[in-house]
Amino acid sequence: MSAEPEKLFSSYQIFDTPLRGHGNMKLKEIATFGLSLLLLGGVGPMVVSPVAVRAESLASNAKQASTVLESGTFVTSEGQSDPTTGSATIIEMNGSQFVQLSGDFSTATGPDVEVILYEHADVPVSIEGTGAYVSLGQLTEFEGQQLYAIPEGVDIAQFDSIGIWCEQFDVTFGYASL
Repeated sequence: MSAEPEKLFSSYQIFDTPLRGHGNMKLKEIATFGLSLLLLGGVGPMVVSPVAVRAESLASNAKQASTVLESGTFVTSEGQSDPTTGSATIIEMNGSQFVQLSGDFSTATGPDVEVILYEHADVPVSIEGTGAYVSLGQLTEFEGQQLYAIPEGVDIAQFDSIGIWCEQFDVTFGYASL
């Protein structure tokens, strides 16, 4: 290019130059696309869990009528050094049922931690192979208010507690008897 650098940038000629190996795509188009991705929240697919709803959404849902079906206070499972605190409530809202963890909910961190419904009031430390639970999905946060959909067809009368369970190590962090 024979243009002086000042003139090159002031007239944006560089942005109209086709990039080698990229067909007709020009630097201007790539820059615009990149800026759009940056402004829209980054590169990569946006993943939204179908079973968990963040606390920001709970504020709008709180305006909707909901009925409390059952609730309980979390206790820490035997042998756990980090406490599980707060409460869990089963609510019905717009014809669907949810488990709601309270704003003061807190538990230990770990991999593959799930929210479960368990058939008995006391959840043992190890539950794998018992077949006595239904997973509501991965725990989205280790503290704070959260909402998890109970799948259609699940009869909550068959379950007496809500547990926080690490699938990878088959360890229950805590549970709330209903």
